[in-house]
Amino acid sequence: MESDPLFFLHHAQLDRLLWKWQNSSPTANKVYNAKISKDVKQTLSSKSVIEMGALAKNVVVGDIIDTKGGLLCYDYDD
Repeated sequence: MESDPLFFLHHAQLDRLLWKWQNSSPTANKVYNAKISKDVKQTLSSKSVIEMGALAKNVVVGDIIDTKGGLLCYDYDD
């Protein structure tokens, strides 16, 4: 499934929509704080680690929440 071109198109669109939302109010929409599920007491934040497994080194959410800085360096034309 992960090699299906539609999978990449779908996730690229989700990424673009998140980027548009973040840039609609740059200071307010970069905050990241969420619950994993209603049954789990742990919350996620910009300091949470995303485990990448064998694909790459693990990353911290705060390092990739901004597409123009940190590990990422891209922008969308609006």
